[in-house]
Amino acid sequence: MKQILSLILISMLIGMPFAMAVPIGQISITPTYTSSNFEPLVFLNKEGGRVLFDDPYGIWENGNITRRNQNYVFTGEQIQWTVLVWDKNGVPEKIEDVFAGWVEQTNGPLDPTQQVNCEMGNQLNNGANLGRAGYPNVRRPGDQEDQQTFNSDTMGIYVCTLTIEPTCHGQKWLGVKAIDLTGASGTMQEAESWFCNPTMTIDVSGETSFGELGPGEVGSVTISVQNNAEPNSGMEVVFYISGTDFYDPTSSGAKCPISNYLSLSQFSYSAVQGSISTMDQSIPYGKSITSARKILPGTVSTNPGGELSLTLRLEIPQPCNGQFTDGSINLWAVAV
Repeated sequence: MKQILSLILISMLIGMPFAMAVPIGQISITPTYTSSNFEPLVFLNKEGGRVLFDDPYGIWENGNITRRNQNYVFTGEQIQWTVLVWDKNGVPEKIEDVFAGWVEQTNGPLDPTQQVNCEMGNQLNNGANLGRAGYPNVRRPGDQEDQQTFNSDTMGIYVCTLTIEPTCHGQKWLGVKAIDLTGASGTMQEAESWFCNPTMTIDVSGETSFGELGPGEVGSVTISVQNNAEPNSGMEVVFYISGTDFYDPTSSGAKCPISNYLSLSQFSYSAVQGSISTMDQSIPYGKSITSARKILPGTVSTNPGGELSLTLRLEIPQPCNGQFTDGSINLWAVAV
């Protein structure tokens, strides 16, 4: 009985229809795509990423000119930028150069010439929040959202320090540019206009003669002191004053009151500029800016074309005889 059943099952299997795969050809599929080169992008640090350093001469107190309100610079002063360079191809191994430089134009995208190379600065930790680190707008044009964290494989921090040279003069534009190994490049969005080494003159107008004065008499003169810095430079200046004693150049036996000179202490000054004024002040002795004093207190400054009124007062001591003309009252203008 078992044998009969086996034969029946085999017969049923043989009789059932079935399909068999037969190869009729072969198709090869090769995936393709168009490679897009990610151009390097440059972003200025918004938290103190651009600073201005003093010249080596140290005219300002503590060498500090960070208070300057206008974009003008002099030989030896430095402008420094801290920037983030983003390149998905890899940073720094795929970056050929990062530099800052001038460009002779007033509009349109900047393409600066190579003036100074930038160097790698202190890097952020991988995964650091970019916004809190001073880079809130790291995005490619057209992207909807900013990059949130620092990626040490595709981002790098660079510091660019440009020192102003004596040949630099007039209004120029500055930018920071990054170039990768393929020649693709990107420029910092924050273009800056600067006026290099503006010329400055001081114009003094008004009567400087005290007229005829005798022993014990007092005279005064008022003059206008004007900032005539180069037009369009925006250069602000602070006026200083100093002076020397006065001598009789004719060797006439002068005496005022006990020797043959008129002391600077017999002079004083007061000044007015807008709502700011000062009472009578003594004039400090000195022939250089280092011994001079601000004519007006605080940080009062004048823009090109601005002026202040300066009144000089002279009190002749008793006794006094002689014509004391060999000396000077010195006015100084210092760019802030």
